[in-house]
Amino acid sequence: MRWRARSNASTESRLQNTPELLTRLADAQVEFVVIGGVAAIAWGSQQFTRDLDLAVPMTAPNVDCLGEVPPLGRFDDVARSAVELELFGKTCRVIALDDLITVKHFVGRPTDRLVEAELRAVRERLRPRR
Repeated sequence: MRWRARSNASTESRLQNTPELLTRLADAQVEFVVIGGVAAIAWGSQQFTRDLDLAVPMTAPNVDCLGEVPPLGRFDDVARSAVELELFGKTCRVIALDDLITVKHFVGRPTDRLVEAELRAVRERLRPRR
């Protein structure tokens, strides 16, 4: 799957190959948790995303990504409840569904509110029935 992203500097578009990015990061043994739109898709969101957001510990072997995820906190706080899901043939840690709902609510942009509502429905569907 390829996402088309627009450059802020020009009207030219470039392709982001999210599966390739995740594969390279996983193969390089970068420690990360997938957050944001790709995590929402992994949990079942139907919204289109244009970027890959990651939380990482800010250590020498890692790349420079998000060291904090407001309002959850630092990488360790996000990683503690992250779950392993398969994304594009690679096992990746993905932000917990409840945590992603919290982040989407906190950010509060119109698109985030749509994804938040959708993820709340996913959570209801995943709850065991009595």
